[in-house]
Amino acid sequence: MALPGLPASNRPVVFVADGAGDFRACSGSFRQTASADGLSLEVVTFVWSHGYLRNMADQTDVPHIRDRAANLADLILAHREKHPDAPITLVAHSAGSAVVLGAAERLPANSIERIVLLSPSLSENYDVRPALAACRDGIDCFVSEKDWLWLGVLVRILGTPDDPFASRAAGRYGFVTARDEAASKVRMHRWSPDEEKIGNDGGHFGCYSPDFLRRKIFPMLSPPKESPASVQ
Repeated sequence: MALPGLPASNRPVVFVADGAGDFRACSGSFRQTASADGLSLEVVTFVWSHGYLRNMADQTDVPHIRDRAANLADLILAHREKHPDAPITLVAHSAGSAVVLGAAERLPANSIERIVLLSPSLSENYDVRPALAACRDGIDCFVSEKDWLWLGVLVRILGTPDDPFASRAAGRYGFVTARDEAASKVRMHRWSPDEEKIGNDGGHFGCYSPDFLRRKIFPMLSPPKESPASVQ
């Protein structure tokens, strides 16, 4: 399900897969901040969760993740068919990263602009290279070793969507495959204390605070501001 619905234009579009539990806080922050700043950017929430507060099922149900990843890929292909010139970016928070990367693995080469992963709860050993092939501008991954509760304690208990026995999440340590030949197109953005000034405390949810989006994420997407005449 796509909320508020697929855009009917060639404007840049960002598909956001929220984290486990269907809180929709990440996509909501993207949409509200882009609107407040007058950015020419369509933000679409891709609803993939089992339901509100069903965090454990979202983190561990691999067949469900694969099914929803295929749904997202179909949605992206349908949008590209109608609007072939629309730049497409995929964004995911936490467990939503499994859905976004799974969707990208099903897309043609160079069919989207980039993927942005915020605190991904996947294993550090997840192979991002198949998804990377779909991206013209690569993958940007935001990580923080300070994310000790959600990506530390809970990952040790539940594992990760790709490995039930994993104890090291990519959202804390980065992706191992980003250290080899994929390194130039898979960029690790590691949290630093000065980011507290722009709303990111290094925990699991700070990476989509409005000021952090404005300073760190939106410049990657480079959407132009709406002209005053076009703002309703």
